[in-house]
Amino acid sequence: KLAGLGDRFLNEVTTTLRFIKDYPKARPDAAGGIWLWPMRRFPYGVLYILEADTIIILAIGHLHRGPTYWRRVRRRERKTVA
Repeated sequence: KLAGLGDRFLNEVTTTLRFIKDYPKARPDAAGGIWLWPMRRFPYGVLYILEADTIIILAIGHLHRGPTYWRRVRRRERKTVA
């Protein structure tokens, strides 16, 4: 039943990253310059920021566990980039 689940998850991540690359502003800005693109087949999403012509992936996170954890990710990201 779970055989191949990791491969399917990796394929979904790859597909989601391709959508982000092709259409980085297609999803609404989640908050404070963080963008969230949910995956279709898994309850995960990709959090990213846009800086000039660069997409910076902050996290791939579960959307049903601590749905506001991305706020902590953003604070941590600001510290490391600054």
